[in-house]
Amino acid sequence: MVTDLQINEDLDIFLDGANDLATISGIEQLEQSTALDVLNQAQQFSGGRLTGTNVGLLEERVRTSLESDPQIENVVDVSVAEYNTDTGAVQLDVVVTNNEDFTIELIL
Repeated sequence: MVTDLQINEDLDIFLDGANDLATISGIEQLEQSTALDVLNQAQQFSGGRLTGTNVGLLEERVRTSLESDPQIENVVDVSVAEYNTDTGAVQLDVVVTNNEDFTIELIL
């Protein structure tokens, strides 16, 4: 399992309740890593008109990010399942061949 430093909404590291650097692992780490990889594309998605092209570009960028992650063996499909305009959260369904399928949520 991969563990990274956790960052906050300002993209800064911070201290946890034990006064240590906060860390993150599991699906939360995968979400954070993917969100950082797709930051530029995500800003275009949330900042402009919602179009099929924007959705397609975001899905492709997330797929590329996940394919480069050593925790994921083979990505079959990534698709936007839900977009909450109030919170800026996008839920993406991810289908893989050698792991369990999962949903990640990116806050844009």
